[in-house]
This record gives sequence, C-alpha cells and structure tokens, in this order.
Amino acid sequence: MASVGDIATWVGSAGTWVGLGAAIYAGRAAFQLLRLERQRDHEREQDRRSAQASGVAAWTGHRPDTDMITSAAYSVEAAYPDVYLINSSKLPVYDLRLYLWVDFHAGPLLWQIRATVPPTLRPERVSSFLLARVNEAAVMARTTGVSLSFRDAEGNCWQRSRDGLLHQVPLSEHEQRTVRDGGERRAAVLVGDVEPPPLRPGLRRPGDPRTDDTLPGR
Repeated sequence: MASVGDIATWVGSAGTWVGLGAAIYAGRAAFQLLRLERQRDHEREQDRRSAQASGVAAWTGHRPDTDMITSAAYSVEAAYPDVYLINSSKLPVYDLRLYLWVDFHAGPLLWQIRATVPPTLRPERVSSFLLARVNEAAVMARTTGVSLSFRDAEGNCWQRSRDGLLHQVPLSEHEQRTVRDGGERRAAVLVGDVEPPPLRPGLRRPGDPRTDDTLPGR
C-alpha cells in the first residue's frame, strides 16, 4: 500500500507534467499567432507596395463605328485594335515599356518606351490607325494583346502580363526586356525587327454587315 509520501510525490510529478504540457501548448499557440501576424504584416506590406502599381494597366480595344473618320480606309481602321493606357494612381511611373502580342509572331514585341507616365483621369489611346507609322501599321493591325513593364515611385519594378495579372519583378528582368506570359518568361524583340504580313484591304470587324464588294477599295 502506497504511503502518503508516495502519493504526494506522484501528485507533484503529475502537476509538473501538466504544467510542462501547458507551457508547450502555450508556446505553440504563441508561435502560431506570431506566424499569423507576420503573414498579415507581409500581406499588408505587399498591398501597400502594389497599391500604385495596381492602378497602371494597358489593353486593346476597338472604337465604335461613330468614331471612324477615315471612310476611305474604313475596312482597315475598323479592324485596327487601339491600345489604351491608364495610370489611375496618384503618382507618376517611370520607364514604362509597352509590348505587343501579334498573331504572326510567338513572342512579345517592344513597341514603346515612355520615360514618365503621369497620373491620368481616364484611359489614353496611345495607338490608332491614324497615328501609326507606316512600318508599324501592318504590325498593329495584327495585335492580339499587350503587356507592360515599369518602375513605380519607390523604384520597384512591375509587369502586367497580357492576361491582366500584376507581377513584381527584379530590375534585371525589366531592363533585359523579359516578359512574363503564363508560367514562362519570353525575350522581346523590337517591332521593327519582325516582318508582318501585308495589310489586307478587305479587313473588317467581325459582324460588319457589309460584304467585301461594298468595302472601300473594292
């Protein structure tokens, strides 16, 4: 039969193990809480860092027929995709590079470099059929998408891929004209380094009710 002393010793040992277990549990809980707080701090820092970059975007689109003013070239102009650019942040961005994606070349084409893009209240049309250089018109007519790369006011480099996703990138990637596309990185070439197919006078926007015989130049 156990003595009173043995029972006291056992109770004391049990209390020690219970205390140790509670300390371990509290330590694990504190570690999890610390990790969660660090994750939240990281997410807040990412949100703060990307706040300006989130307001910079470019895309392609077509203007309504009512905006067409070159009736003699309507068949080409109607199919010609304009490129729009906006910086809706409160600060300018720098060294912005616009890349085109076209249907006759696998990689991106470096098209424009803008030293500074100030804040804008509305999208700016940075390309149109009327403003295109002769050697660029055939390329622009085959545009399927646009990407951009730039530096924000804090010196961080960003890319917005043609699917609209925003990526923070190292300075080297920005300067080497490497463009992200899905899970790949593609090297860009200059617009003038590719040979586009000739412009076709019969180009027209899908859904245009006119037939080829009614298009200008036919």
